[in-house]
Amino acid sequence: MTARAMTVNAAKAIARILAVVHRRALSNVPLLLVGAEVTIAVLCIDRWIIKARDGDPITRDGKTPSATQTIGSHMQDVKWLLTALRWAAPRWETAQEKLYGHPLIPDPASLF
Repeated sequence: MTARAMTVNAAKAIARILAVVHRRALSNVPLLLVGAEVTIAVLCIDRWIIKARDGDPITRDGKTPSATQTIGSHMQDVKWLLTALRWAAPRWETAQEKLYGHPLIPDPASLF
């Protein structure tokens, strides 16, 4: 098993753990933030690697290629993790900054 495969498997496991934590209403927001950020990054990078290697293959028999299935699975996890970050946003100020961003340059009117 390659290092990339182990990393992706670990990220998918973290996503499942965070889903259970969230479903059971265990409010461990710091764990959710760190886990979601790392997992989203790993899954998105793997998606880009798959796309770069395989492109968007179209099969004649109408079956979905394994690369497309993998990308779909990654994106389901990413969508769920973004939903979890939205849930955490009002509860944790850092989540809101990570989800919605913050301006790099402050508004000049707010300085005076």
